Order: sequence, then C-alpha cells, then structure tokens
Amino acid sequence: MPTTPPPRRFHQYLLVLPLILGACTPYHRQWRADFSTTPLPLRPDTPSAGERARRVFEIYGERLMLAHVEFTDQGTYWTGGQDGKKNQMDALVTHVKDDLHQHPEKYRQGAIFITFTHGWHNNAREGNENLARFRSSIARIQNLETNGLNRPVIGVYLSWRGKMRPDWPREYATTFWPRKEAAERIGYRGMANALMRLSLLRDEVGRLEGRLEGRPEFLANSRLIVVGHSFGAQAVFSSVARFFEDELTAISDSADRKGYVGRRWDMIVLVNPAFEAIRYDAIHRYQQWLKYEDFYSRLPRMLVVSAENDGATGKWFPLGQALDARNRALQSGEGEMVRHTLGNYDEFRTHRLEGNPPKLIMIPGRMDVTHRYAGPFYAPFARVTDNTDSIQPFMVAQASSSIVARHNGIWKESFVQFLVDLIMAREESVRLYKK
Repeated sequence: MPTTPPPRRFHQYLLVLPLILGACTPYHRQWRADFSTTPLPLRPDTPSAGERARRVFEIYGERLMLAHVEFTDQGTYWTGGQDGKKNQMDALVTHVKDDLHQHPEKYRQGAIFITFTHGWHNNAREGNENLARFRSSIARIQNLETNGLNRPVIGVYLSWRGKMRPDWPREYATTFWPRKEAAERIGYRGMANALMRLSLLRDEVGRLEGRLEGRPEFLANSRLIVVGHSFGAQAVFSSVARFFEDELTAISDSADRKGYVGRRWDMIVLVNPAFEAIRYDAIHRYQQWLKYEDFYSRLPRMLVVSAENDGATGKWFPLGQALDARNRALQSGEGEMVRHTLGNYDEFRTHRLEGNPPKLIMIPGRMDVTHRYAGPFYAPFARVTDNTDSIQPFMVAQASSSIVARHNGIWKESFVQFLVDLIMAREESVRLYKK
C-alpha cells in the first residue's frame, strides 16, 4: 500500500531555491590551475595583481610561499593543469619534497606550515579579503622568523565554494544549509586528507632537520598551525575532532589519567566557528579528567575564539537550527547544545579574550588549575594571558568586540597580533623546555 510522504520542513523549501540557482554557477570552479613555481616579482602585501590570480604557488623570495588547495562541493580536490588530472595537494607535497632534496640547508631549522580555511561568502578568487589578509599575516610571521630561527614559512589557503552566486553580494540566509552541508562534506573528506598529509610533510621536514642537526625527531622545530573561520572552522573541526577524541579517550581510560594529546597538528585555532556545541561535548568531558603533570600535557592544542557580538552565530545560527531541531530526537539538555554554536554555549566557555593588548582571562570556576605542571617554561605565555596556569590544551574564549568585531571582523590588528603572539609564545615555551 502506498504511504504518504512526510511533510517537508520549512527550511527544506528554502534549501531548494539556492540549489537550483547555484547548481551550475561559475563560482563552482577551480580558480587556480597555473602550477608554475617561478618566484613572483611582487611583495605578498601588494594589492591584487593579475600575475598571481591563477597561480597555485605564490613564491616570494626563498623563505615565503603561499600555496592554494581547493575543494569541490563534494569534498574532493579540484583537478586541473595541462593534463586535467593534476591536483593542488599532490603538487604541493611534490614541490616541498623536491625543495627539501635540492636545498636541505634552507630547512636546517625546520619550517612553519600555516593553513587558513575561510568561511561563508568566500573563495580563492584573487581580491578576496580573507586571502589578502592571510597573505599579509604569513608575511608578518616570516619577518619575525628573520630575527629567530629563520625557518621557511609555508602558508596553505584551503578554499571551497563558500560563495555560491557572483550576483548575490550577501547571498541571503537561503544559502545557510547548502553551505553548511558542503563544509561538513569537505571536512570529512578532502580536508581531513589534506591536514593529514600536511602533518606528514611537517614530520618529513623534522626528520631532515634532525639528520642535519644531529638531534632526535621529537626535538624538531617544524610546526603546523591550522586556522579556520565560520563554516571553514566547521570543516576543520570535522577533520580533526575524531583524532582529539580518540587521544583523550585513551588517556582518560588509563589507570593514572596521565599523558598528553599527540602533535598531529601543533595547534588548531577556530574563529567564530559555525557548528553545534554538541559536537564538542566529548572533548569537553574528557579533558576535565586529565592530570596535567608534565610540560606537553598542558601545551595548547585547540583555541576557539568567538566574538561577543557575532550575530551570525549568536542569533541567526540558533534560528536556523531551531527550525531543524524540532524534528530531532533530543534528550533533556541537548537542545541548547544543538541550537547554539560552540563559542556561544556558556557551559563550554573557559576564557574571555579582552584588554589592550588582548589577553586570555580565565573564567573562575571553569577549570581546576590546582596540581598542574607549572614549570618556568610557560613564562612566555604571560604575553597572551593574565595567568599562565590557565593555559591548557583546549580553550574556548569569548572575545570582546574591540578585538573581534561581529562575524567577519577577524582581521583586526589587535586580534591578528594576538594570534601571532600566541604562536610565538608557544614556540618560545617549547624552546625553553628543550634546553
């Protein structure tokens, strides 16, 4: 006997329109298919220039490179080049490995890999603000390196079709669900693969510097920092969450609950993440049980920062989720975690980010900082926190609007400088410990 199909939910009707209008738009395309590796005669902070608009590799001198890796809506790598079969991730790995072989001295002190994944309404098109700001940020870090270890800085812009239609400046709320679903697919598929391969590439650089310097691999200076914004932060979290959950589970189920989360990625930074707080529940629970009794057990692994006045995740996200949550089977207490993003769920918040210069301020009662490892090696973190005892592997902070303004105001000078200071404090801390 035929059955009556279930009634469509309101948000499903909204979903149809952008899918029809955006299905075959020119914005679902690969923006960068020129695999040239010749250096560009430009500074990385030069305004938009046609010469680099199609380049997969933007090479600025000997120690700064920005590479592009693009994903389709299905979470696969775009393929291009003359044979139509080349993907950007394969090309990046090959290029770095060849450079390691040809110029090993350049990597004697390691390398810094920094990735950025943009959110809604963005892509890899030349002139995109996120792309331009990421360029200038990695150039700033490379300038700092010239007075330090002078490691090559390799930026990787992980991009996707965050913007569906070229003629919709704001694209309206109707693209919320298709872009959220696309970010989820990308995170579980291509991006998870890309972040794993970058981790292996960092380790290969580490092995080279170990051979050249005569030190064990665990003392390597190579780093991999991963940053994601909005739905891009959702994609990043989808890529890395299972690893963190498995690591924390193993430590929590051990007899003494001692240990530390491995360094597959040195640090993850999620800014105004647009995903449900319930997805962070396991990490939140397990880290409460750990005993932080050595240096590496307290080293930051993930920092979440959300603006206090972010209307997109604070107001519109709960509205969109509420339309869908009515049809979910939820036990008591889960509704709030489903409707609110991680940064807007008070129970998981551990810090405030405020002040000038910005500092992480621990929220009283959210963490037990007694009996924690408190050696002198954490002193460099005094630049970014009011209390170095509050530094832990997983931190969720709400930022003052003077530091992060609404959803897209993530490139304010004070916040960019805070992130640079945090990365550098982490570097100094590790170096002090190794001595």
